Parts: sequence; C-alpha cells; structure tokens
Amino acid sequence: MWLLAAVLMLATNVSWAQVTLPHEETFSYTTGASLSAQTNWTGINSGDEITVGSGNLSVNGLKTSTGGKISFAANGKDLILQTTEKTAGVVYYSFILKVTDVSSATKSVGGYLAGFASNNTTYGATVWLKKENTQYKVGINRKTSAGDTQFTTTNYDVGDILFIVVSYDLDADKVNLWVNPNSSDFAAGTEPNVTLTTSTGGSLSVINRFFFRQDSGSETPAVEIDELRVGTNWASVTPAGTPATTPTNHVTGVASSNVTVKGATISWTDATGANLPTGYIVQVKTSGSGDFPSFTDGVTVSDDTDFSDNSGVVSVGQGTQTIALSGLTLGTNYEYRVVPYGGGTGGPKYKTDGTIPGGNFTTKTSVAVGVVKDFEDGSLTSGDWSVVSTVGTQVWTTSSSGADGSTKSAQISGFDGGSKDNTDWLISPPINFDATLKEQLSFFARQKFGATDVNNYLKVYYSTDYSGAGDPSAATLTELNVNLPTTADVWASTGNIDLSAISGTAYIIFKYNSTDNAVRWNVDQIKIEIATILTTSVESLTGFGTNTGTASSAQTFDLTGATLNGDVTLTAPTGYEVSVDNGTSFGSPKTIAKAVTNGKTVTVQVRLAATAAEGVVNGNLTITSTGATDKTVALTGLVAGATTPILSKNRDFTEFTNEAGTASASQYINVSGTRLTADIIATAPTGFEVSLDDNTFGNTVTLLNTTGKLADVKVYVRVAAATAAGTPSGNVTFASTGATQLDVAVSAKVITPVPAKTIKELRNAVDANGLPITKGTVRVKGVLHGANTQTTNIAFTLIEGSNAAKEGIGLFINSSDFSKLNLADRNALAEGDELEIDAEVGHFNGLMQLTKVSKITQLGGSKALQTAAVVTALSEDTESRLIKLENVDIKDKADWKGNASYSGSGFDVTIIVGENTELELRIDGDTELAKKTYDEVFEKGTTSGITIVGIGGQFDSSDPRDGGYQIGTWKTTNITVDLTKAKPNAPTLNAATGITNGGFTASWTAATQGATADSYLLDVSTDSKFTALVVGFANLSVTGTSQVVTGLSAGTKYYVRVKAVNANGASQPSNVGIVTTTGATTGVNTATDVTFKAFPNPTSSSLIIESNTYKFSKIVVTTFDSKVMIKKNLQGAQKSNIDLSNLNQGVYLVQIFDNQNNVLSVRRIVKK
Repeated sequence: MWLLAAVLMLATNVSWAQVTLPHEETFSYTTGASLSAQTNWTGINSGDEITVGSGNLSVNGLKTSTGGKISFAANGKDLILQTTEKTAGVVYYSFILKVTDVSSATKSVGGYLAGFASNNTTYGATVWLKKENTQYKVGINRKTSAGDTQFTTTNYDVGDILFIVVSYDLDADKVNLWVNPNSSDFAAGTEPNVTLTTSTGGSLSVINRFFFRQDSGSETPAVEIDELRVGTNWASVTPAGTPATTPTNHVTGVASSNVTVKGATISWTDATGANLPTGYIVQVKTSGSGDFPSFTDGVTVSDDTDFSDNSGVVSVGQGTQTIALSGLTLGTNYEYRVVPYGGGTGGPKYKTDGTIPGGNFTTKTSVAVGVVKDFEDGSLTSGDWSVVSTVGTQVWTTSSSGADGSTKSAQISGFDGGSKDNTDWLISPPINFDATLKEQLSFFARQKFGATDVNNYLKVYYSTDYSGAGDPSAATLTELNVNLPTTADVWASTGNIDLSAISGTAYIIFKYNSTDNAVRWNVDQIKIEIATILTTSVESLTGFGTNTGTASSAQTFDLTGATLNGDVTLTAPTGYEVSVDNGTSFGSPKTIAKAVTNGKTVTVQVRLAATAAEGVVNGNLTITSTGATDKTVALTGLVAGATTPILSKNRDFTEFTNEAGTASASQYINVSGTRLTADIIATAPTGFEVSLDDNTFGNTVTLLNTTGKLADVKVYVRVAAATAAGTPSGNVTFASTGATQLDVAVSAKVITPVPAKTIKELRNAVDANGLPITKGTVRVKGVLHGANTQTTNIAFTLIEGSNAAKEGIGLFINSSDFSKLNLADRNALAEGDELEIDAEVGHFNGLMQLTKVSKITQLGGSKALQTAAVVTALSEDTESRLIKLENVDIKDKADWKGNASYSGSGFDVTIIVGENTELELRIDGDTELAKKTYDEVFEKGTTSGITIVGIGGQFDSSDPRDGGYQIGTWKTTNITVDLTKAKPNAPTLNAATGITNGGFTASWTAATQGATADSYLLDVSTDSKFTALVVGFANLSVTGTSQVVTGLSAGTKYYVRVKAVNANGASQPSNVGIVTTTGATTGVNTATDVTFKAFPNPTSSSLIIESNTYKFSKIVVTTFDSKVMIKKNLQGAQKSNIDLSNLNQGVYLVQIFDNQNNVLSVRRIVKK
C-alpha cells in the first residue's frame, strides 16, 4: 500500500497522457499484450503484468462488449489511467468483473483492486473483494483503511459476472456502490437505489486518475475485467445496449478433445447468419442426471464451474470457439451442448429451437506414468493436480521463483504474523502403475524459516484408495522415503525415489503441516516417470551342455529397455557367446542399438562356444547401457569329453498359476541328448506331472534312445489337479546312463478357487436399501443379452437359467481393464456369448452389476437367447431381465429425441400400460434406435397397440433404492405395432371460441397419424388435475370435433381436454386448454386441496415425503432457477425418503408428481 502511495507521489511530477471524460476503455489490444504498454496506461512499481485476453464479459441490457478483456492476480504492476481533473460534483466509474479464483486471497480483511486517485498522493472510492470460504463479498471504501470498508451481505460465486458501478461525490465526500443494477436503469437520468454507501474515512478533494491494483497473493484474487468506463453522470457509465435478437443459426462442428482425468476441451465453429450471437452458453452435465436446464429469454445464466453437483455452465463471448473444462469427476460420462444467445436490451435471447449441437465424453480414470509438474503456467491445479486445505487458512500458492532454471514453483507457509496451525495437501492426478515397471519420483525442494520437526514438516505419500476428492487423511497413506534439503534457502534435488512397489492406480500426495514453528517450503520440477532400466525375462540360464569342439544348443531370454540413453552392450563370460539377430551370428560382445530395444523387447540367444574348455563352465552375461544399472544373467553349463553323453535343454519354465482342483495349463521345453547309451528318464517333483504328448500326464516319462542322439524333444509339464493351494516348487530331472543329470526348476502359485455363485444368489443378497452385500470376488456364468450401451467401455446384461426373476445382472468393464482381460476393444464381447466371469458385485444407481472384472472365460458364442418374459409392471423382479410389455401407449411423442444426428447419451420416454400405469422406456445413445425418428420406429406414428421387448433396468440415486425402474431397448425389431389393437393418437385441442359468462365452444383437430377415431371424450374441470369435473362434462361423448360447453360460472377459470376413442379404447389426453369465462366471479373453485407432509424441515440429510390419501409417482428437487438436483421415480408411493446429504446448504423446491406427470404439490425446504 505504501509503495503505491509513494509512486503516486513521484508520478505527480510526470507528464502523462490524459483522457477526457466520459471515457470508455474496451481493451481492444493484441491478445497477450501488457496493459502497461498501451496508450494512456502507465505501469508503476514492478512485478507481473496486467495482460490483455481474448473474448468478452457481457451484461444483459448493457451496451454490447467489444475488444478484449484484462486479467490479473496476486502481486504485480499497478496501472494508472490519467483523466480530466475534477474538484467538484460526482465522478463515476464502472466495469464488468469476473472473479476466477479466490483460493489464495486469504487475508481476512480482503483487499482493493480499483479506484480513483488524485495528485496529492491520496486515492479512494476503492472497490474491495474479500474471500468467504469458496465465495467472496464485494466492498466499498472512501479511502483505503481496511477498517472503514463496507461489504455486501451477499456472497458471490467464483465465475459470476458482476456489473460494478462506483460514484464519488466530491461535494458530499460520499461513495456509492452498485452491484448488478437493474438493466431498466441503464442510461437513465437519475441513479437507482444503491447497494452500499459510505461516508466513513478520509476523503478526496481532487480526482484525476483511475487505477487497477495488484497488491499481494493473499489480497488480490484472480480476476477478469472488461468494459471500463469513467464519466461524470450515471448514464455515461451505464450505456444501454441495442435490443437483443435471437441468433439465426446454431454453431457447427461441436467436438470434445484433450479428455483427461478431470478435464476436457470443447470446441466449435462460430454461428453465422443475419443475427450473430453475442456469445455462447456451454452446458455440461453427467449422463443420466436428467435433462439440461432450460433457458428463459431475458434471464441471464451465471457461470457455474463447480461440477461436483454433476452439472455446470460456462459462458463465453462470440469469437471464442473453445473452452477448457476442469474440476470434473474421473471416469464419468458427461454430456454437453453449446447454446448461442443474443445480448442487448431485453436479452439475452437464446436459440433453443431445432437440435442444439452437443456431444459427450468420458473422463479418464487415470493418467500414464510420465507426469511432470513444473508450475510454469502459474497454476497449481493444471494437469489434473489438486490442492486441499484441511486445517488453517494458509494454503498452497505459486511462487515467482523456481528450481533448475525455472521461474515458478509451488509454495506453502504456515506463517502469517506468527506460526499458525495448518495442514495442506498437494495431490497428483491418479496414475496407472500397472502399465509400467520401475517407476520413480523426483522433485526439487527448498525450505526456509522455522524448524522441521514432528509438528512442522513436509512429507510425501502415495495412496491407492484415495477417492480423488476431500481430505486425504481419510485414505490409506504410505509414506515415501524422501531426501529433503536441510540447508536453508537452497534448492536441492531429492534424487530418484523408487515407486516400483506401487500397483494399481495411485495418487502421489504432498502433505504440509505447521504448528508452532512454521517452515516455508517450495517444491518444483515434480517428475513421476519410468526409470532408465534394463529388464531380462530370466535371472539365470542353466543346463547348457556340449562336447569339446562343438557349440551347444542355444537358450533364449527376452531383453527390454526403458527410457534408455544409449545403446545396449552384451558381454558373455569365457566359454559362452551370444546372438542378437536370431542366431545368424554369435560372438561377444554384441551391441543392440538404442532404437531397437528402447521400450521394446529383443530376443537374445546364448550358447556354449565350440572353443569352451572341458569341464564346468559358469559365469555372468553382463548387459550395460549408459545411465542404467548393469544387468546380469548367470550361466551354468558343462563341456564333456568327446565321448561323454550330454543332456541339454533350450529354455527354462516360467512360474505356473492355477486354482486348486484344476490342472494348470502346460508349458514345454525342448530336451536334447548326444552320445547316448540309454533312454532319458524325466521325473516330475511333487505337485507336478510330465507328458510327451500334452495329453497323458504322469510322474515320469521316458524319452526313447534309438540312435544315440535325441534332438529337441518336447517335454510338457503342468501342475497336477490334486495339488493343494500353496507355492510348490522343485526340479524336473532328466537322467541317462553316463550323463550328468539335468535339473530344470519349476515353481507354481496354486490359489484357492474363486467361489462360484448363481446370479440369483447375488441378487437376493441385499441390505435394507436393496444394495448388494456380497464382498470379494465371485464367479458367475451366464449368456450376454442386450447391446453394449457404452461408447468406450463395455456394458451388457448377463442372464442365467430360464430368465426367471432375479436371474440377470448387469456387467460393466472399464476400458482400462481391456488389456489384462485380453479384450481388443468395446466390440470384443457380443450378445449370445456364454461367459464365466470373476468379478466383484457393485451397483450403479441401484442397478446391481458385476464390476472390477478380473477374469473372463469364453464358454461359447452365439448361444440361444432367452424368451422375453411378459410383464405388466417394472420392479426389482424385472431388473436385468429380458422382458416384454404388451399393449403399450406412448404418453407423449415429444419424449422421443432420436434422429440421424442424435449425439447425446440417451433419452427417456414415458409409456403407459394397463390402467394408466406410467413406466419409463430408456433409449441409450449408443444404440441404433437413438438414430431413428419416432415415425421410423413406430408404424404410422402410432402411439398405442405397441409391444416392447427389452432389458429391465433401474436408475435410483437415493436410499432406499425402491424406484427408478426402466425398460431399455436397443434395436428396431424390439418394438412392434399391432394396428388392430391401436387406439387413436391424441387429438390437438384448439383455442376456445365463443367465450361467454356461462360457457364457450371447445374444438379440436383429429390426429393425422395412428388409428381413426370413432368419437371423442370431453372433460371440463375447475382444477388442472381434472379431479373436480364439471357436471355433464365428465367424459362427455362427442361424435364430431367440437362441442358447446354451457352452464358454467362467470369469471371462472376452467381446464379442458379431450381424448379420441375407437373400439380399442381411448387415446392419451390432448393438450390442456385453459378458458376463463367472462363476467364477475360467482363461485369458488371447489377442486380438492392436495396436502402433503415434508419433514424434517430444515434438514441436514434426509427428507420424508408423505401423504395419507394420495399416491405419487415422481419427486423432483430443484434450485430456484430450475436446476434439477435430484429426480426419483416411484410406483404409486404414499411415503418416500429422499437423501439430500450431497446437496449444498440452501433453499430448494420439492415438486411432487402423480402418474400423469401433474404437479400435486410444491414444498420449499431448507438444507442445513
């Protein structure tokens, strides 16, 4: 603060360019340029620049934003704009503000970022921002003393667009602040009511400057600012925009790319046409979380970049054609769409007609080893890293100094006027350690101040069960042995820290702790990578044998290099030679080029040389490469005299693996003998058995000697079925008269069999909420039914037995597991495959499924599918079952979203069976039906007489999981229409005519598709639910398409609907018409008052909805701006429990629907 004052004092003697008032600054400069380099702007002090960015911030009703915008944060240069000097009257300034990050702005009193200044070194009319958890407040101050600042009672979210207007009355020494004034007051002649006003603190006598200020990392949050205006009246800083228009066209070329664990990039091509958009709203939500929120013209949609509630919104200006999303949930399928809007007076106006272009993507579950985090982009969280603070207000920040020639690092200090209690975490993305070997961690660190001890430290851990969000201390943390520097203020490398013991997916987690003697730590150049290594498939080769003067048979091993720095050299011990070209040439040493073996496998052959001396010949084959640890392979052999029999083999066995009770797969070696005088007897050790034909196995086999020589005879070995679980080992021995016995080592891992379960056993093993309780891995068998409903993963239904109730279960395989299961891609499995599967049992929104699949055995393909079971309702018994619904009505054709260009994850269609029982039909976006229109699927566009074959499903996100049942189908042939059983399609009700104080004329238009209507049924009611029907007009039969309605009350609202009828029954109701008779009201609406209980209210976790008289079929929890947070489908319930524990604190609306989708009641509830 004092620095700015000093510089302002110095600047009074500098001749600066001066702008006249009113002045408008649109920041129309080169993207990436420094604001201090532009005309009229002067930078004072030093540090980071305020930079110009592309795109705009916009405010509904304000003059359309043009040019660019600026952004700044933390400490850096302050910028001065000199203006016409004012000593009396009122001076105003305004700008559009977007706060993008408040995490580092921890100073409790906040800080100011803009205001007026004068020649006498004073400055005032300052705008302040103060962090409130993850939100912030806006404040105003007549000068700069923190204690005089007045803050708003409203907290604003990161990403909100605020229009800030400030005035300073030089005559009254009063400062006013407006935050988001009403657009109807833009360009007005008088000021509207203020948000805040203050006359406290010092005063300004002269105003001749405007400034932007970057004070410190703990005061100035990250912000974007656009459309700065300075003037002498309200109208000059609040110019109204032109009337908003709806854009002519949608964007094109919408696509997603750069999908990571927590992020993705969405891109498109700008919309064209007569009415260009002002900008775009990009909506993002998780698949299956309901429909996208709708738009209302004139209502601005605020940015919501917190995706933890399964949805978010990002707005950008026209000309911006890409956005980068972050903070997503790993392994989750997201849908998105891009909606153009026109800004201006009366706006925004959204283009929502036609098909809104969009798509979907699935975030990754992990990243590959090879993670580098150097903080040079100034971000702690780029690259899917995250920070968590669990104790204290000091947090990880970026520092302007780095290690090893870099300019930035991550920094944490628990000191703020004294040592404070803090626990803070810096966390890597989830990393897949199964796909690589010999992983290692390294980073640079620096410490200063305080003293490292048991209470003040920096430690590094890994965790394989951290959830990816929240407090890591709740997970299992394994500390790594890290060599941290002890000398103060000196960067030092930790060296390589071995991570090879980690398997599966794991996070690398830095933990900072401070109490009474806080240390400041910096970390930089974090690398999680594969070590430079040489790997061989064997540690030794034994059993070489030959006679003097003759080279032995060769044995082989595989050599693999990783992150090599140079070529690989193989040097054989005395008496041996090697080949790296498949036996074309032998010698020693041999060289393999780096390019040939770096990340690849080379087969190496080794043999006893013809020059080897008689006797035992042992030694080590040495393998070297620059930067890698030398690797050796021990060699053992025997050179006999010219007439001595010799036994030899070409390779060793690898470890056997099998389940107790089942013989293992066999392996073979080639055995040779020269100068033999007898047969060769092969004997297996305990637990193993041998064979010459891979069919008949026993304890011994005989290799018959007929010519004195045997060459490369295959001898098969396996673990015997009777071998108990454990780790048996020993030597297969080969013996022949006069020859030295040849011993070949064998070992095995015999495991206890996975317990076999029927699907029905698993389905019946549930808790009170209907969720599975089976633990551990189980083995099940069944035949795949349905279609794969995943874009990149695999999801089918596995059915056993006769397709009875609870004989089916879902199957989900993540694409990251394809390689270990020997699956090529998502098409590797197909309907009709009979499988044996080892997996754990889980669920997805109540649908029980096999997950974490560890083994798949194909038992056969193209098996006969089950016959669909005819059902009349959906329940737990129809889940994962092939079922058939007959004589189905489609409630509303508009539910069907399918078309040739459909790109969403899927859609739901309400269907009706029996006496108005509403069910849900699910069409997944990856099936052929999603690409077809309604009329392409349903003959003649008919809405009744329909038969549907599909798989029963469930989507219920809250306990108890007793609702949300669906039928999902996937191909056109699964839907058939019997026109002889079809009822007419619903007619269209026209606007009423001839309205009087006692009646009106109702008319309607017959449907052009479906069966022909013989007559119609007309309903007139005094309530929208048609529970209070007018006498004489309750299902009134009408043969034509109009009817005069009489005998009504004057000045009363009536509801009208009509159904078409033929011999098969009545259609679904038409659209509902509302008619109000003329004249004064003569009566009251006698419709039944539907009452419900919603308790406890307020609530911190669950909410109970209960009615003693009415049954309800759906509950929807929304925010006040109609964002759907929870949707629960029921089957005519009178009581239901809704889990609200995952909602943020606040006020929500609970809407209760009947089975006709009518709203029975709306309740306002408070989440504590």
